[in-house]
Amino acid sequence: MYSSRRMLYPINIFIIFLLTTFPHINFAQNNVKIEIKNTPDRVKIKKIENNLKKLTLILNNAYANDRKFSEKHASPLCSQECLDQLKCIWSLDSFKIETNDLTVNSYQIKPNLVELRTIPIIIKPRNNINSIREHIMLCANMKGKFTSLRFALEHQYVEKLMENMSQRAHAHHIIEFLENFKTAYVMRDASYLQTIIQSDALILDGFENEGLNTENNITTRYLDYIKITKDQFLRKLQIGLFNQPDFIRVSFENIMIDSSMERDIYGLKILQNLRVNNAHEENEVFVLMDVGTQDPIVELRTLQSSPLCIKDNLRIQ
Repeated sequence: MYSSRRMLYPINIFIIFLLTTFPHINFAQNNVKIEIKNTPDRVKIKKIENNLKKLTLILNNAYANDRKFSEKHASPLCSQECLDQLKCIWSLDSFKIETNDLTVNSYQIKPNLVELRTIPIIIKPRNNINSIREHIMLCANMKGKFTSLRFALEHQYVEKLMENMSQRAHAHHIIEFLENFKTAYVMRDASYLQTIIQSDALILDGFENEGLNTENNITTRYLDYIKITKDQFLRKLQIGLFNQPDFIRVSFENIMIDSSMERDIYGLKILQNLRVNNAHEENEVFVLMDVGTQDPIVELRTLQSSPLCIKDNLRIQ
């Protein structure tokens, strides 16, 4: 009996030492189940699948223990661009990848590149007790390295564009733009918006105002519009929306696409919804895209911004 106790004592000490020295290890998360579907080559995709599991463990362990994102551990799995994007998101809010038997849809966009879609994440805002559910897209090469990250377009729009557009490559260019546009707002990337907004773009900025209705002598709330320049719009974003500490939720509705007689040029009309906590605003955006070049040309031509508090009584100054 005495010898048995002597054997158990150092084992208990070792277990306590392990748990106190490495408290960030979550053993339950090590059994991550991830399957990538719609891929033509299971052998090559297996490396990507395994690396996605590794990246998931890095993110989820940091999320669970309120630690910083480990650039050191993630760098073998990611390009510098993807690493910078992860660091940018993590500097704003921590997040984890949902892993309940996760199935990820893949799209082969080039011989050596695969997009991994419908990756669900849970974001823990720093200034909000409620978590936020989003989806991201990871691009990976056939060596298993993740090359870029975007906040994903709603799945129904991806499927609709892929199914209804005759040229799949053109559909992908439009999806990529919409996701870059969305990601720029989430990551507060004014430099990207600077490159796509034309210097002569028509930008109308809406704001609330009050005026006396002369017919009934009642004070009425109006939504006034003023025309502002590209520089004024970007400045307003940087000192206003992009200066907010809270997560910016971005979604699109009523995506309308028209093509010209020249089949490589498209016009996109988009209703963009922005939400920060209880604040909510809409942007009606028109974009011209030329996808016939090696690097598609994107030109944001008009943007009309308005808070969603007044539906009637519009005035343009």
